[in-house]
Order: sequence, then structure tokens, then C-alpha cells
Amino acid sequence: MLHDWQIAFAERLRRPPSDPVASSMQAGRDDFLGPQAHRFAVYRDNMLGSLVEALGDTFPVVRQLLGDRFFDAVAADLVRSDPPIAPRLSRYGGGFPASLRGLPQLTDLAYVADVAVLEWARVEAYFTGAAETSLAIEALLAQPTDRLPHLVFQTAPSLRIVSTPTAAQSIWLAHQAPPPDLAAIDPWQSETVRLLCTDQGVLAERIAPAQAALLLALQAGRDLTAAAEAALAKDDAFDLQAALAAELTIGSFAGFASR
Repeated sequence: MLHDWQIAFAERLRRPPSDPVASSMQAGRDDFLGPQAHRFAVYRDNMLGSLVEALGDTFPVVRQLLGDRFFDAVAADLVRSDPPIAPRLSRYGGGFPASLRGLPQLTDLAYVADVAVLEWARVEAYFTGAAETSLAIEALLAQPTDRLPHLVFQTAPSLRIVSTPTAAQSIWLAHQAPPPDLAAIDPWQSETVRLLCTDQGVLAERIAPAQAALLLALQAGRDLTAAAEAALAKDDAFDLQAALAAELTIGSFAGFASR
């Protein structure tokens, strides 16, 4: 009985104020909540406002791109259709990029959803946290040469690779200091970004698609030979040694094993 009431209560929380049943509640005529049902509107609005504000904190650049009113309306729709299921708001918002991508108003502004993908990856990386240990270059150099091709790298838990058909990273960077300067940016230029949480925060850097292919293959548990082949398939001039040096320097790997 209580479970059914809780489900009904949650369902009514998601109804917009214009809903006929919600309107009757505001008028105090709701059998479900009793004669003081109009008070429910205050609770509902506070809940909705808090979640919309949380999404605004998670997607600040998307909010700037859309404007406050449009962002709030879209965010409210997401809250009603896809409310949080975890007690931590830091876990809420993963469905927002897909929600934006499905909006007909943004058909010609695909970079908005791509920026949302990037901002969500930043949140995921941040709350995953910096790795407790990172693989040192010296440890790799100490390995016998014949073992190197068979090494399987353990990537840092926070490592994220975001590839977008638009210039999401450049657009995001342009909005970090007001007013945003977008004049030199081609929004339709594809970009690939590596994100990693360190003790200094989340590092986000554009990388070549071949380097991304290397990291994704290593992240999937493939050995160095297979990962290098994936990178070379993207770019036959790929420099494996330089790429590994760059990743080791920033701490993309937590360790390694051999097969």
C-alpha cells in the first residue's frame, strides 16, 4: 500500500503545472493528497527547480549556448521524463546530451549536444578521481624488449575519450572567459579529446584520432601490438613512441601486465 502511494506521489511530482490533474491539486481538490493539495505545488516546484539548477551546474556551457529560459525548459522536461535514480546529484545528467540531440530546434546546432557530451565526460572524470598510482616511464623502460609488444596497460579509471563531429572542445574553451570569442572557431570541425582527472583537476586535451584509437584499444584490454595496429589503421604515420611518452607523462596509465 505504501509502495503504491510512493509511486503515485513520485509520478505526480513529474507532472507539469499545466496538467489538468496538477491544476486541480493547486485548487485544493485532489482526493489523493487531501484538502491541502495546493501545498504540493510548492514541493514540486522546489524539487524541479533544484534538479534544473543541478543540471545547469553540470552543463554550464550548454546553458550559455541555449540561454537560461530555453535551457531551463529543456532541463525541466528531462527531470519529468528521466528523474534521478541515485541519491547523489553528481550522478544525474547522463541522459541530457541524448535529450538535446533529439530536439528539432537544435537540428542545425548539433554542436550543442556535443558540448553536453564533453561536459558530462568532465563530470564523470572528476568524480572518478585521480588514480592512486600511475605508471612511471622508468618502469616501462626497464621491461625486456621482447615483452613490450605483449604488454597490457591498465588505463587510469578517470580516462575518457570523446570524439565529436563538431568542435566541442574549442567551443567549450571559448566560453571559459567572458565574453566568449567564437570568431576563429569552425564549429563543424571534428575534434577528439582526452580527459583525465589528476591532482590538479580534470585535464582535457585535443589529441589525434590515431592516439585516441590507441588509448581506446588499451582501455578495452588489448595488448600494445593490437593497440598500435588500431592506431596505425587511423594514420600510417602514427608515432607510437611519442604517443606513449605523452600518455605516461600525464598519467594515463595506472600499471601494466603481460600476456
